[in-house]
Amino acid sequence: MTYRTTSDKVRDFELNREDAARLADCLNSFDDSDSWPGGFTHGIPFTAERVLREWGKSSSMRVLVAYTGDRIVGHCNVCHAELDPEAAYVGLLGVDPSFHGQGFGKALLIEAAQTAARAGKRRIDLHTWGGNLKAVPLYKRTGYNWVPGTRVLMESHIPGIISSPLFRRFFERYDWYDALKVNVRQEIDDIVEDGIGVFKYHFEGANGDRLLVTVDREAKGISSFDLVIDGARIALSVRPASHTGYIGYRETEVEISLENDLGVDMEYSIEPRPTTSVNFEMKSDGHDTILSGEKAKETGVLTIRPDAVPLDREQNTWEKVKTQVEFVVHLGEESISLFCGLVPVEPLAMACGPLAPVATPRQSLEVELSFTNMTTDPIRGEVCIVPQMEGSCDARAVALKMKPQETAVFPVVVQASDMPEPHLVQLTVKMYLEHENDLSLVREKILPIPVIGATGALAYEGLDNHIWLETEEYRIGISKKPPMSARLFEHKTFGLIYEGWGLLPNIGYPFADEGSEWDQKQFDMEIKNTPEYSEVSLAADSIDRPGLHVKVAFRAHRGGGGFEQVVTLTNNGDHPIKDLGYAVGGWFSMDLQRAYVPIKGDVYCLDSIDWSGRRQLPSKPEYYQESWMASVEQDERAVVGYIWNREYLDEIRLRRGGLPRIEYRIPLLTPGQVYEFSAIRILLSNGGWHSVRSLWRRVSGVSHVPDIDTEIRRDLEFEIVPKGTPTEGPSSFLFVADKAKTRSMEFRLRLIHEEPVNAQVRLRMPSGITVDGASEIEFTVEKVGIDSPFSRPLKIEVRDRNDWIRYDGSVDIDFASRKVHEPLAAVVYDSKAKVERSKSEVQGYHVHTITAGDYQISVSPEHRGGMIRLNRVDGQSPLLDTFPEVLPFAWWERFHSGITPLLLGDNAWDWETGFSKERWTLEETSDGPWIGYTATTETRHVPMAKNIRFEVSYLLLRGTPLVKMRLKATNESSVWRRMKMGLRGAVRPGGDVQSKVHTIIDGSERAYDPTGNDLTILASSQGAWGAFEGVSSGKILGVVTTVRSQPSLSLNIQSDTAQTVGLSKWSIVRPGSSTVLTGYLFEAESVEQVRVLSRIGQDAE
Repeated sequence: MTYRTTSDKVRDFELNREDAARLADCLNSFDDSDSWPGGFTHGIPFTAERVLREWGKSSSMRVLVAYTGDRIVGHCNVCHAELDPEAAYVGLLGVDPSFHGQGFGKALLIEAAQTAARAGKRRIDLHTWGGNLKAVPLYKRTGYNWVPGTRVLMESHIPGIISSPLFRRFFERYDWYDALKVNVRQEIDDIVEDGIGVFKYHFEGANGDRLLVTVDREAKGISSFDLVIDGARIALSVRPASHTGYIGYRETEVEISLENDLGVDMEYSIEPRPTTSVNFEMKSDGHDTILSGEKAKETGVLTIRPDAVPLDREQNTWEKVKTQVEFVVHLGEESISLFCGLVPVEPLAMACGPLAPVATPRQSLEVELSFTNMTTDPIRGEVCIVPQMEGSCDARAVALKMKPQETAVFPVVVQASDMPEPHLVQLTVKMYLEHENDLSLVREKILPIPVIGATGALAYEGLDNHIWLETEEYRIGISKKPPMSARLFEHKTFGLIYEGWGLLPNIGYPFADEGSEWDQKQFDMEIKNTPEYSEVSLAADSIDRPGLHVKVAFRAHRGGGGFEQVVTLTNNGDHPIKDLGYAVGGWFSMDLQRAYVPIKGDVYCLDSIDWSGRRQLPSKPEYYQESWMASVEQDERAVVGYIWNREYLDEIRLRRGGLPRIEYRIPLLTPGQVYEFSAIRILLSNGGWHSVRSLWRRVSGVSHVPDIDTEIRRDLEFEIVPKGTPTEGPSSFLFVADKAKTRSMEFRLRLIHEEPVNAQVRLRMPSGITVDGASEIEFTVEKVGIDSPFSRPLKIEVRDRNDWIRYDGSVDIDFASRKVHEPLAAVVYDSKAKVERSKSEVQGYHVHTITAGDYQISVSPEHRGGMIRLNRVDGQSPLLDTFPEVLPFAWWERFHSGITPLLLGDNAWDWETGFSKERWTLEETSDGPWIGYTATTETRHVPMAKNIRFEVSYLLLRGTPLVKMRLKATNESSVWRRMKMGLRGAVRPGGDVQSKVHTIIDGSERAYDPTGNDLTILASSQGAWGAFEGVSSGKILGVVTTVRSQPSLSLNIQSDTAQTVGLSKWSIVRPGSSTVLTGYLFEAESVEQVRVLSRIGQDAE
């Protein structure tokens, strides 16, 4: 046997730095849109280091590269197929677009087919997409067929054809690629002959030589051939009467036909080799002599055993049927294997409604059982339903008389009133069909109905091909046949279903690129239900790693403990097993819009449409201070969380909306050693990321502290701040400019991205402001990443004396695979505004006033450390002003003027009495352009909040009405404190006692007209702002809080003459630690100004 030579274009890839660099350049060229729709690198170019790392820990049958000179221009790795040991698979296939049309792709595919043939494979598969107009014709010319019902699986049976000994003479004489004749069509290869789906191959040589081969689509093997060489012809075919076989019912005739035009008589024999799922009986001994010029025919009958697993071609269009027969046909001294397969179909298909019935303790449940005649003929029969537990339902027998495809439905009432929880009700369903006037049992099934309460969990075999782990919140389906992976996650509360595959045992190093022995194993299975958890365990011995025994337990914990995969690796051999790897992974389709990840001491949110985390989040375990990730829906109703083990953790790849890939590396497993570990724990629950972090703390033994004070960071943050500012935090889309002089500032960009990437940044300043002397600038950012933030100095200048707030600027940041467009606003202050400080005393109250330009604030330490007024010079304060009197107001017997602080301990009812006893000191404060006062008290009287140093700063931005209010509480006691701090005041914009209230709730802006009824409006924690618009004056008072971890802004209508605003924050503070709350208060000219100011950061300078 000779194979076509491709060595002038194709060679093996060498895992060294030189070849890795060449391959990286080739892979980066695949970003051409015609080659890879949607991009290949996704903005993260391959490097030699990445190729060495990723190719070095994976294994293929062979890694081929196309080359010219010292340049690699194409790649094709040939792998083992996932399910079929007789098939190979083309993994990553591509050619540099600048070398298209030069035969490199063809050479790679030819060499891939020949590699599979040398390895003894019957076929080789690949996946593509239907619109791949360049490649699909090439695939078809190299022997691939578009499998019906797929988008798009292509199969080539060239390996089995060219390696067949019977065809040796033909392919020694003719190159198979040159001889192959293909009518190329950009469509599905749906060829049906006499009701049998086939693929056809036509090879043509010289002088009438030819080879015609037919492939049985279901058995995925040669079913017939017609060979002519030197005028001598022989033809052989195997043909079933139908491609559909009924499990346990009827038989299918198979015809074997032979034609001898060789010019000599020939002895033949037929040896059927049925799989374990079928029986085959020849009607003769299958041995005879066929005379030259004669035809011979043999027949037999094929029946599918009652224990065969049905295959639904509507759901599974690509799998090779296990219900098949190999016919080894000996022709003289030569032989060939032909194949015949049937799709196993239940003659009477059973289903139930609901699709997954679950009973609630102490209640009854009606289940509808349906039976459908799947045959092509009318049937008669009987169905018997018998409960395995007495009293769970009534036994019954139902006669059937059904037309083809007719469905009969019968209700069954299950009683769960006297059953313990959790419990499994099982109904035995026996199906009999009449055949030759006798009723024969064709199928027996067990219908499981779990009885599950609020904290229950059950593992059980389902009616279908799944094993189920089920709790009140979720169901997880594990396939009973290879690959025995998790196939379905169902979030029962919201009816969300995530389909895919994953969590199959995967042993390395190296890890298989595609198929492995674990895809094809029928594991030993055990189901166990205990008071603490329910479990399905799979166990098997490794072939590739002699002595290694692998056990994987899928465990559903009760009481909200999630779903866990526990792995046990045992060395039963005589030699150590070195560098043993275990990988968690898979693919599930999860429509989840946000992900939360703990990185470098903070919790980051990933909500970009472009970046889901894959190749973005770091793969090194040391970046994650906590071992969890949470993906949530946009409205944060449902959460899917992952928790992993830190021991032996080697690499982790996280992404939003999919299973993570987690690799563990065990350096050495000695003979007799057992290593057990939790590979992953999955939480499908209600709510947000907090529930995942809470479970991680519980299973990791970490002290539980509620996440009420955790500020969420973004994966991309930018800001424009004064040069040298030390603070880092969430993005601020607003910066502070000085109308009196040029400010030296910095543009800073921080990015959570493992591999540093480049970007193009365009800054367009708000009107009247320039940056580096222009209204707009553009610059390049090189290699910004998780460990390499970017900064660039800027010169910011205000060119006019107009509004103090401007919001018509923008920031554009363009990465190769992500585009960011955000608004940019500026607050303009006046550093040369005249500043005056004054002190006065009113009825024993000391009043400290600071005036900067047209605005002033007044603070009184004796007035509970409050800011009693905020107003224009000689103007009216937009806050209640009865100073110095403290009078009854709405619900309060004593209410202070202006805005005053509050501090209360956990579960303290009358905190105000104690808080009013505290004594305050006052000092002048300045922070860059902000000037004002800080009031401080050391609490001695506040219930549950004693020994707290409480500092409240009121800072006026020079020449503007903007006041920053910063609260800081430091726990100077020796015990942990859970406390609430904040500010409150009664609003009077323009002197109006009633205001129209504007704010944002659940992402939507709302406006409320006052009715006088008691009403509390909580602004959304994301971008919390509120605006009180006086109903008569139209004057507006704006308020903003920078807290994002919890709702912190309340806008309250207490009566027809009372409206209040509150800023507050709950915190848990350990001894010696502090918590901070920042808010802003200002008079605005429009609601839009308030909306813009909501983008301000807590440390705006």
